[in-house]
Amino acid sequence: LVRQLASLPDWCVVVVGDKKGLSKASYLQAMKLSDAKASELCFVYLDAVAQESLNFKLVKETPWNHFGRKNVGFIFALAHGAEVVYDTDDDNELLKPAELSTWAALLSAPGTEARVREWHTCDNVYNPYPGFGVQWEDAKSTVAEFV
Repeated sequence: LVRQLASLPDWCVVVVGDKKGLSKASYLQAMKLSDAKASELCFVYLDAVAQESLNFKLVKETPWNHFGRKNVGFIFALAHGAEVVYDTDDDNELLKPAELSTWAALLSAPGTEARVREWHTCDNVYNPYPGFGVQWEDAKSTVAEFV
């Protein structure tokens, strides 16, 4: 899945590792990617060392070896200009990877902020945050609190 996503044009993939996970070098080797190819594909692997160097408050406040570590990736992506974040696990598989670019364009279209966003993979998934009243502009200003 990571290779599928990383190969999409105009996408950047951020994988958040953990202390029990692989080092960046080992992860790239497992993905059969060189540092140069990872950079060319806009692929970022945040291992424990990379996360600690970010100096995000969230890094210090989120327990290691915990599902919540993925929030470091969300904040990293938003801090680096992401407007769309696709949240998945690296052991999932895309059924129609070619449609992701269309999906991203639809999500970025004016007037989509309040919609519940759904994308079909193996299961139905959706973004619950608009239902909680979170708007994109509010979320962007909130990112600063965690950086």
